[in-house]
Amino acid sequence: MSRKKVTFVVIPDASSSVRRLTVPSYLFAVGLALVPVLLLFLTLACLVLYRHYDTNADQLVYLERKMNDTASRYEEILADKNTSIDYLQTKLVELTEQASAIQSQLNEMDELEDQVRELMGVSSEAKDEPQASALSASAFGAGGEDIPASDEEFQAYLDTASRTLSALVPTLGGIEKRLQDMKADVSEVQSKLDATPNIWPTVSRTISSPYGIRLDPFTRKARFHAGIDFSGNVGDPVYAAADGVVTWSQKDSAEGKNIKIDHGDGIVTRYMHLSKLIAQVGDRVEKGTLIGELGNTGRSTGPHLHYEVVKDGVQVNPLSYLPADSESESNEESEESP
Repeated sequence: MSRKKVTFVVIPDASSSVRRLTVPSYLFAVGLALVPVLLLFLTLACLVLYRHYDTNADQLVYLERKMNDTASRYEEILADKNTSIDYLQTKLVELTEQASAIQSQLNEMDELEDQVRELMGVSSEAKDEPQASALSASAFGAGGEDIPASDEEFQAYLDTASRTLSALVPTLGGIEKRLQDMKADVSEVQSKLDATPNIWPTVSRTISSPYGIRLDPFTRKARFHAGIDFSGNVGDPVYAAADGVVTWSQKDSAEGKNIKIDHGDGIVTRYMHLSKLIAQVGDRVEKGTLIGELGNTGRSTGPHLHYEVVKDGVQVNPLSYLPADSESESNEESEESP
């Protein structure tokens, strides 16, 4: 076999010379033997490549489907975000209009505060906080076709809204401080009002003897009457005309059982000729508190309450503090001496 040879003749074309390739016969036999091996190798290689291709094809289909699903979710998320942005923009516009409405109400509150302070006799405070100036379009007539706002237009609107809302912060802070100050002023005015003897000390509104010059019921001489007399029945309730502290509660030969209340700010009220003393020295009484009962004790000609108001040590007309609904009578049989 080693001495035998196999010759291959190659004829390219009719005009070319013939080419011969001589190969030992054993090499040809080995080549023929390797052909099945090569075919098997090629077959296995094709199977491996096909398997790899099939696997990759399935993976490619899976990835493509996953990518489509992801794209769909992204589109839904984007649509939701656009809806949310539109909703937030709408809410922002509504909040801005509400802020403008609040500013309008705050301006009305400023005017009301000035009126309240004027009624209380308290000076108005200066208001130096910035005022928001944006107006609500819904408060006026509106029409025409609406189109979506551009990013630049909405940004400009957003800047205006931001300035409007920012202006409300110091405004509200100023309002809160002024309300606190006004509350303190109102409390002070209320305290003064509570300490002012401006209610009737008796149920009766009948004045039997007024404040001023009169004839003394005992001497029949002209004398100054330092208070006013309220007629009534023994045991009728007598009330504190204002908040204060009882500084006197005892019996006197001329004034009978009597009570004195200090209301502060130089104001004192006196209640004389009582039949019963209820409030005692040191008691803190409120306006309208029952302090005693009407009587006829001391230097008196009949049941009545002698009521005085003293301001800075000087007797003043109690009627200047009382509501104007009295029924004045001239009943000199129920008068007291000065």
